[in-house]
Amino acid sequence: MAMITRKIFYYIISIVFFLSIGSVALLMSLPWYVSLSLLIISLIVGTLILIRPEFGAYFLLIYVPVFSHFIGIRLNVNGNTINKGLPFFIVILVIGLISICIRKASKLHEDSTTKNPLSIPLIILIAYGMLTLLWAPSLGYNLIVFSLLTANVLMFYFFTAVVENEKLHRQFMWCWVFSGIIIAILTVLSISYNPQIAIYKPILNIGSYKAIFFFDYPSWKAWRLDQYRGHAIGHPNSTSLSLNLAICVTVGLLLVEKVKFKKTFLTVTLLLMTFADFLTMSRAGIGSFLIMGYVIIFFSSALRKKFFIYSIIFAICFGLMFVGSVIYSKKAVAPRLLKTAEKEDIVSLENRFVAWQKGLSVMEKKSLLISGLGVGNFDYYTKYPHSHNLYLSFFFDFGLVGIIFLIITLLIFIKLVKDIFKVIYIQRTYFHTMSLVFFAGMLAIGIHSLVDFYYNKDSIWLFLALFISTLKLTKDELGTATNGVKS
Repeated sequence: MAMITRKIFYYIISIVFFLSIGSVALLMSLPWYVSLSLLIISLIVGTLILIRPEFGAYFLLIYVPVFSHFIGIRLNVNGNTINKGLPFFIVILVIGLISICIRKASKLHEDSTTKNPLSIPLIILIAYGMLTLLWAPSLGYNLIVFSLLTANVLMFYFFTAVVENEKLHRQFMWCWVFSGIIIAILTVLSISYNPQIAIYKPILNIGSYKAIFFFDYPSWKAWRLDQYRGHAIGHPNSTSLSLNLAICVTVGLLLVEKVKFKKTFLTVTLLLMTFADFLTMSRAGIGSFLIMGYVIIFFSSALRKKFFIYSIIFAICFGLMFVGSVIYSKKAVAPRLLKTAEKEDIVSLENRFVAWQKGLSVMEKKSLLISGLGVGNFDYYTKYPHSHNLYLSFFFDFGLVGIIFLIITLLIFIKLVKDIFKVIYIQRTYFHTMSLVFFAGMLAIGIHSLVDFYYNKDSIWLFLALFISTLKLTKDELGTATNGVKS
């Protein structure tokens, strides 16, 4: 009876919440038919996610790797549009988090016995990020960047809370595979069909503030005529990262799959993603892909029995994919992968050093070497889109606290991986294998992040959440097996 009462309460809260959301939509400065459509969609989709937060997770796993922050809302303040926006996925994320909170409050599901190891470091990071708003040069801009960081941390918590068992984990992995397929297809098509689409439409006016819906599909052929690089919706380097993460998940499913049709489908998908990865011509991305591949071959108990043979096959496939990508992209000059970046290129290592030196000089000038420039302020002061180094981005914006956060996180990762690898050197279960491929994926992120990205890269947060969830479920599985043996 108590369970039925909790479920009724669950449904009532869901309906009331989304009736409120729909009412707000009706008050917006939109045509009545648009507001009515928003009301109906919000009621249907929102109620489904509140009842089953897994539906929100399915959506995020497709949306975030593919569309990232290229669809959302930007703010215009006194005629000036802030160049960073709030991505659309935040709406789905908030609904899913409310569902998780209601689920935990009503005790409809049992929590994992393993606690989240990154809780304290992340709470400290968010708290200090909020504190840095005190010396924000542009409060509106800094609030947007801080909101993005908060959304990424909440997405991390959402996925570590919603992934509860092997069935759900497998379903989420398949969602990631399908997002990888979408990215790969868009990347292949971008070589011959590469439009520049930018849609900006005001949707709400409140005094001097204006909310603007945006959809931005950038064209990367405009860089240089000899650098026709494949991409999905985003930068070629970001596309390469997304493909690498989808590739490692696909390999994991391929290693554990027993059904012949699914194995064939995953094999074809793997080849498509790898081919698309080479079309991005991302030196760091493809280099980290190569390392990731050999790590999986070496540590996989199913593959290392024939390590020499599989290594040769992997090298041959690597070469064929490279040649195929050059032929398909119809390059008349030396491929980008075979050239070193010139000093004047914005992607060169020398240019990155210039950006880092500029950020450091600003910190010295403003006496912020210890406290950091503040959330989002490296790009604000230097006019670079980001620091092109994930680790330095924590230092530039968070100072000493950022360095401490990185050290603590690294130590936690080392302990987690060390504890798990003591047991899964020979992979016997689904989670053993997935822990291995996620470790390889995190290694690829770590290598690529030496020359690219920054702390607000949402696909990295998503992958990190699933990595931690996989390790937690592996540890729970090991604990259950140990208890079974003792009893």
